[in-house]
Amino acid sequence: MNFIRVLMITATLISIYPASASDQAPEKLRTQIEDLASEHGFSARTLNKLGDDQGKSVEGDVHRQLAVLLSNFNYVTLNNDVGDIDTVIITSRIVPGKPKPRDFSVKTSRRGAHHAVKTTLTGPGGKTQSIMLLVDTGASTIVLPNTMRKSLGFAEKDLKNSWSQTANGRVQTKTGTLRSARVGHALVKDVAVNFFDDDPLGGNSLLGMSFLSQFSVTIDDRAERIILKGRK
Repeated sequence: MNFIRVLMITATLISIYPASASDQAPEKLRTQIEDLASEHGFSARTLNKLGDDQGKSVEGDVHRQLAVLLSNFNYVTLNNDVGDIDTVIITSRIVPGKPKPRDFSVKTSRRGAHHAVKTTLTGPGGKTQSIMLLVDTGASTIVLPNTMRKSLGFAEKDLKNSWSQTANGRVQTKTGTLRSARVGHALVKDVAVNFFDDDPLGGNSLLGMSFLSQFSVTIDDRAERIILKGRK
């Protein structure tokens, strides 16, 4: 009888004193990132790519917390001119089993508020050309002028007609696939590219997300450097 009474008391205590917050499951990953952004004063974009993933228990500074929370995702971190995080952009989920790239740090050249990096492009037939590209997380692909199609060895059969949205409205473009693109020692194969008429580009070519989304990217204004971080 005493044994039964002890069990009843224990059960009652458990119901009165629920598990502590540290014992409860973490909240949704998206909520954790939103809270972290609010706490540290940066903006977090494309959080819909996090889906319904469960959050994680994590400690440390903001960089450590982001690295742990987003360990299953590629993302871009934009730093301001004093080195603090200004924006985090989720780019893609990491595909399990895919070979992991190394980490690379590449010096950039400033063009006003933008960063440019020397990029070596290889066309479908193996022709190679190096060009300075503006780092642009708003561009879905690498963007080049039509005048480079021939120098990279693109034939009409290698391209498809497409439309792209620009600040000045929709424009017709040609879409193809580069054999590879390399920034420093960071190499990505089979990279989508869009060719535009030269005038709308204003002399600029863009390094877009078809390359950048393969890494977690930090653009450091103060150090004038882009860090392409692979996954261990």
